[in-house]
Amino acid sequence: MSSIGNGIALTIPIFVILATFGRTSASAATSVAYNKVKAAGVWLNLVTVNLNDPNVCVTPAISKWGIGSCESFRSILRRTRPAAAIDGTFFCTRTLKPTGDIVIDRRLVWKGYLGVAIAVRENRFISFLPSNRSDLYRWSDFDNVLGAGPSLVRDGKIVVVPRLEGFKSSVHYTKRIRAAVGLTYTNKLLLAVTTRPVYLS
Repeated sequence: MSSIGNGIALTIPIFVILATFGRTSASAATSVAYNKVKAAGVWLNLVTVNLNDPNVCVTPAISKWGIGSCESFRSILRRTRPAAAIDGTFFCTRTLKPTGDIVIDRRLVWKGYLGVAIAVRENRFISFLPSNRSDLYRWSDFDNVLGAGPSLVRDGKIVVVPRLEGFKSSVHYTKRIRAAVGLTYTNKLLLAVTTRPVYLS
């Protein structure tokens, strides 16, 4: 917990990916769906977002006070009113600054230094790119970017090597409630959270 301004205690900063709709979208109910599913013996809360729907917008949200400040997850949800949201990035517990890059509306909000970035173009096309290889691409080519955790799957194969991606903290090698973001071949965005602590692999 941390105190800000008038002494109100708030939780640590939360960075989320939002799937939001225009209020007139009749397809909202079918383009964002929630299910509880079991995979590899673990129950998951799973949100599936149809990125083929032009009314879908996927973007990071940060604390309303900016980088290095706190806002509770509930407050972010009340403020942004998303159709779905997920905790999105790692941060330094001392400075509250994120470890990954953040771009909102083509503007670099924060330059991070590790992890895999979820990069969004035209609200429909998502790429998973290493944050530390900005020589391969320009963030200005993407509408929204959120630097997240280590890779779990690449090209359909399990690839879990957090240390090679710059993650050295012991939290990556202990059982924790885990969140993951994925993309299907039919351009469906998957937001998954385990219901119990698990290892990364």
